[in-house]
Amino acid sequence: MSSAQYIENPDIVLIGSGVMSATLGAMLKSLEPNLKIQLYEVTEELAQESSNGWNNAGTGHAGICELSYTPNRGVNGEVDVSKAIEIFEQFEQSKYFWAYAVRHGLIDDPKKFVNSVPHISLRLRSGTGRFFTFTLQGNECSSFFQ
Repeated sequence: MSSAQYIENPDIVLIGSGVMSATLGAMLKSLEPNLKIQLYEVTEELAQESSNGWNNAGTGHAGICELSYTPNRGVNGEVDVSKAIEIFEQFEQSKYFWAYAVRHGLIDDPKKFVNSVPHISLRLRSGTGRFFTFTLQGNECSSFFQ
């Protein structure tokens, strides 16, 4: 990055300027405002690798119907949603932090940072209807959906 600054003897070093480093840095500074945090980024702009929407979804999401979180099938086609529920729980915690960040001025305009959008899963093979039925049934067992 062109406006690079070197911090002598930093307390924390963050590698990459994506959403994970930004979140961790903000959390650490809120817990200990005097921390000296050094961030290293190889690209010319912030958040241009995994956090960039063209390289990845550029989103955090609840993982409810994410196909990669539900790869295991039972003998009758039932879907193991445990990984999707784990991701959902983590996403819920992220939303609590973002709400804290808005309340405490770490995020000045949440509409630039957090937006609700529909999630679409596309599956082009036989058994798709059964897959989503089993996914829905598995999710309904979670306390998050009751």
